[in-house]
Amino acid sequence: MILTIYNQFVEPSRFECIFIANLAEISLGLIPFLEPSEVEVEIAEDHALSDRFIFSLPENSILITPHPIDKYFWQDSLALLSRKNVLNFFPKTIEKSVCEAVINDKPLFATLVATIKNNPGLSLISYAGTKEFFALIDKLQSLNLQFFTPEVPESKNRWTASFFGSKSGFRQAASALDSPFPSLPPGIISTDQSEIIGAASHFLTTSDGCVLKNNRGLAGAGLHILRTEAITGDPGQEVAAVVAKHHYFQKTPVVVERFIPPDMSICGGAPNIELKIAGGEVTPLYVCSMRVTAEGVFQGVEFGKDAVSDNLTQVLISAGEKYGQALLDYGYNGFFEIDFVQGLDSKTYPIESNLRRTGGTHAFELAGKLIGPDFLKTHYIVTNNRVAASKFEGMPYQSLKTQLSDLCYPLNGKKIGLILTIISPLSFGRLGYVVIGTDRKEALDIEKQFLSRLN
Repeated sequence: MILTIYNQFVEPSRFECIFIANLAEISLGLIPFLEPSEVEVEIAEDHALSDRFIFSLPENSILITPHPIDKYFWQDSLALLSRKNVLNFFPKTIEKSVCEAVINDKPLFATLVATIKNNPGLSLISYAGTKEFFALIDKLQSLNLQFFTPEVPESKNRWTASFFGSKSGFRQAASALDSPFPSLPPGIISTDQSEIIGAASHFLTTSDGCVLKNNRGLAGAGLHILRTEAITGDPGQEVAAVVAKHHYFQKTPVVVERFIPPDMSICGGAPNIELKIAGGEVTPLYVCSMRVTAEGVFQGVEFGKDAVSDNLTQVLISAGEKYGQALLDYGYNGFFEIDFVQGLDSKTYPIESNLRRTGGTHAFELAGKLIGPDFLKTHYIVTNNRVAASKFEGMPYQSLKTQLSDLCYPLNGKKIGLILTIISPLSFGRLGYVVIGTDRKEALDIEKQFLSRLN
């Protein structure tokens, strides 16, 4: 039997994995507090970032994305990965949730059901364990289909993904941990505006500043940093103005923390560790430095050979395993990571955790596929998921590829070079990439050549 959907042909007996690219669903807890124009931008960007999940796919898999991925980019990416039996499905219409769109698209949902029926025991995975993904799982399970969900908690423990992935949930759980988990920056959790303003004013008058975090903020959205040196009037009035301007600081839990001045010479001031809980075990995957703007907006990561010192690596691993064991005790299963600030006081401060795949997972998986299991010891990887590319705005992928071919992996036949990972945002002048070098200097030199052509 051959199933036809959107001019793609599925051989139902040949699939082992279905990946749901539900990145935009992690923003649904924040967007009720954004302006309509901000919501439109946030959702469009999140949907466009789904290109990168190509690089997480095993052979014999299906990737369901909000929109179709460019045909030529898809073909080139699969060729790079030596993938032959991988297909891209997408709903006819999409709003905010790809999982809801899949359920509502009768031909697509029927194809999903038929594929699982003909491949009993396949894995259904997603970017994040959201309530929308759990609803899709429940609907499929109600049809008595046989499939695994290896990257999310079992039904009774689904709450862990949401709670411990929130800003307040992390602060509560992490504050209860003893050594070797490092101390958090001083701070509070509150829904009361006078308390929020009071705590922020306290940090502005007694330290270098404060950070306000919406409970469901992500990648810099829902976050505001106030530095003491920039305060020109009454601290309380300036904080009150910030709170009044942003609805997400008014009606949900807000974390207020002391601002930790980062030591930019160590991991750019923002070390990080990603781990995975599976089979009842906590496994560190990689440590890295995050690329974050001065406003706290996440852009990418750097990891690999000598990216993080041995001493700091041990601090991160010990903290990650300690927090991971706490998550495991509550029943969590799947990916998670912890963000840190490396302070000028030589202390490493945990500041939040995301219980899902991250903005670096695809690069970690891609490097492993291309270079082999020891790539963290032999190569250096830099990424950026949202670089401005005004010169190439609206340009077809094939034209972009032609202009960058002299930098692309494998550069000069070696396991180094540029890999475009996200090209859908070219419609609004952005793209994403991974650069691989044998060391940091080589990777940054290739990246510099690439960036010089973008704008």
